[in-house]
Amino acid sequence: MKSPHDPNAEAQTTAAFTRIELLAVVAAVSLVASVLLPALGREISRDSRVFCLFRMNRLAQAMTLYAQDSRGWLPPNPDDGNTTPFWNWVGGQAGPGGAQEFNPDILRDPTHALLTPYLQGDISVYRCSMDQRMGSYQGTNSTLKGTKVPAARTVSMNSAVGTLPAFGGKSPVYGPWLSGSHNDAVSATWFCYGRMSDFVRPGPRGTFTFIEEDASSINDGVLCCVGPSSPQKYTWIDWPATYHDMAGGVSFADGHAEMHRWLDTRTRIVNGVVSPGTQPGNPDIDWLAQRASALIVPPAN
Repeated sequence: MKSPHDPNAEAQTTAAFTRIELLAVVAAVSLVASVLLPALGREISRDSRVFCLFRMNRLAQAMTLYAQDSRGWLPPNPDDGNTTPFWNWVGGQAGPGGAQEFNPDILRDPTHALLTPYLQGDISVYRCSMDQRMGSYQGTNSTLKGTKVPAARTVSMNSAVGTLPAFGGKSPVYGPWLSGSHNDAVSATWFCYGRMSDFVRPGPRGTFTFIEEDASSINDGVLCCVGPSSPQKYTWIDWPATYHDMAGGVSFADGHAEMHRWLDTRTRIVNGVVSPGTQPGNPDIDWLAQRASALIVPPAN
């Protein structure tokens, strides 16, 4: 114990924080945090956007390379989530409760993820880092059994793009849901794109190929949406992701990618609760419809 006459006693006393000083320090730290954390959040969001643009661009380029190796034909894109080898650009059901929701292995398998060879096996391209889903590993790697892993996939392909596996990948998809209701007949109303040369309208730069899909909407490898019509039908079938401050990554047939900002608050799925599918006047539905396909016979002016 220090004696009252210990020369270090005064220094020891003055070095201690008083309650008021401690409260002042806490207040100062809180103030600094209130200033820095939003900025840090913006930096994280900005970084994730840059990476997502990179991801979406790589997917678009991978499909171009696939087509070059397939005499111009695009990969199969059925809307059934099948896991038959070579029958799907990406196999399985990746949505909540799906057998491949937390199975990254299927994306490494070039017989079930046909673009993976053109991605140098980098399966991170299939997933947006802003998707917060975590779950029990569903693959076959024994060392990962019982562990928690991120959701495997957040990206889907335009339902009007790709080929039908039942025809050996030599026939365009039917464009299910472009009419607003599912059909299994060749569309006589909208363009569907089975080869790179098919992107005549609205053209390669104006036709989206891949898009980030909301975790509450994603299932198979297809994002289905209504096509352009006159008057426009304002109905959601599948829902785009809004992870990046109401924006999401979209890639196009010419190989470029962009971060598109959605304008209508009804487009955003909050806490897994989907808004009514019919949303009159929603400009986001119109934007997507105009870039999903084009009318074979344009409406008369």
